[in-house]
Amino acid sequence: MDNKNSQKRILKNTIYLYIRSLVSLIIQLYTSRIVLKALGIEDFGVYQVIGGIVTMFSFLNSTMSAATQRFLSYEMGLNNSERIQKVFSTAINIHIILALFTFIIIEILGIILIKSKIDLGNVDTTTAIWILHFTSLSLVLTITSVPYNSFLISKENMSYFAYIDILGAFLKLIVALILFELNTHRLIWYAVLLFIVSFIIRLLYSFICHIKYKEARYNFYWDKQLAHNMTTFSIWTTLSAFSYMIKSQGISVILNFFFGPVLNAAIGIANQVNAAVKTFSQNFQMSFMPQIVKTYAQQDYSNMNKLIYSGAKLSTYLLIAISIPIILEINFILNLWLSQVPQYAPIIISLILIESIIQTMTCTGNTAIRATGKIKWFEILTNGVQLIAIPIFLLYLSINKIYFIPFVIIILSIIISNIIKLFFIRKHIKDFDIYTFIKDIFIKPCLFILLSIIIPYLLKFIITEGIIRAIITCISFEALLILVIYKYGLNNYEKALIQNIIIKITKR
Repeated sequence: MDNKNSQKRILKNTIYLYIRSLVSLIIQLYTSRIVLKALGIEDFGVYQVIGGIVTMFSFLNSTMSAATQRFLSYEMGLNNSERIQKVFSTAINIHIILALFTFIIIEILGIILIKSKIDLGNVDTTTAIWILHFTSLSLVLTITSVPYNSFLISKENMSYFAYIDILGAFLKLIVALILFELNTHRLIWYAVLLFIVSFIIRLLYSFICHIKYKEARYNFYWDKQLAHNMTTFSIWTTLSAFSYMIKSQGISVILNFFFGPVLNAAIGIANQVNAAVKTFSQNFQMSFMPQIVKTYAQQDYSNMNKLIYSGAKLSTYLLIAISIPIILEINFILNLWLSQVPQYAPIIISLILIESIIQTMTCTGNTAIRATGKIKWFEILTNGVQLIAIPIFLLYLSINKIYFIPFVIIILSIIISNIIKLFFIRKHIKDFDIYTFIKDIFIKPCLFILLSIIIPYLLKFIITEGIIRAIITCISFEALLILVIYKYGLNNYEKALIQNIIIKITKR
């Protein structure tokens, strides 16, 4: 693969996704404030826990999404148009079956949990069940849009992906504003309106792919061997999606049993902050991922390793640059952002952001291993370690109910999982240097955080909390971090990539 063209595509896609992230982040933060104010903390917490039941099952969707992207990117790397269309059509058939299966399971299990287990506060059971119905239908639409979404990502056409995401954020803002005009059944209407947003997004993805790409026009096609390969691949990636689901949503349902809906409101806000922040680092990952698979298909291991190192490094640095200032000024930010700050939110947000930084350190390694197709023991061991954390913190909560300990246990499990992951990458990827990776992606970022945080942290004790302190703290941290990263953390390829991104963005 031509290195210049590769860098140009990464540059172009990163700019589109950067703009998408910035606009979407601003809209999402404002939308969260409005929704929390319109619903109230307790109702918002109930919506989060019911939505958590539905989102728990989105791991089934995530597994097929990973398989679809991998198989599409692999065939695109070989430039095989006929096979691309076969993979796409087979993926649609699989996702339709998956959507129907998921909807039935959610409806049965969700109603059982709502009627017997979940603390609904002042919300009645009928309202909770209507929320379940419409959030389930929204997930069905999301599942059936995955092949189209994956196709655009594999084609490295991030402009449409960015535009649709921004539109979705605007539509959700409109939904939040409509809530204030409603006097009754706000929770139900919120679920209904979000379902309508999902329906619009689903139509847009399919329309754009159908018009722009011949290979993305659905023809009824069922290749038994291809479907078997994709399904087998997804079975093993299920472990990854399942462990992520437990960390992001399942923990919300579990902690509801111990602490009630108020803690769920805090977790809901934390997950929204984390999702918004992670979007920025995931832009780099999304720009790198299709090329990692394509270079593997072409057996271009030199460029593949370069993409693995640089993608993980830049994603981690960007997440640190955004997350640490938020952690430093979390109380001020929450009071400025929300009219009502849920109890426990500052600590939970800080721990979830730290967890995301650690998880991001090996983000491109996941793509590299999945490109090889040799994922069975990789998925079992790396995700098995994280799943073991669940019974450990359940045991702890049965003895001592300290709300933040489950998040600490999950962080420790991710660190162990990352170490295991590196040994698999070294085993399956030619010329991968595990020691260089540990030094550049694990050790250096931790040192850079320590060097950059000393002065901002001391300023917290000198300057009174407020907008002035927040600005000075953030600027001082970012300035120190950029200095040490640019001087000691980047190679020439990465410096050139970042310089080009900055030049292109400032010219727009």
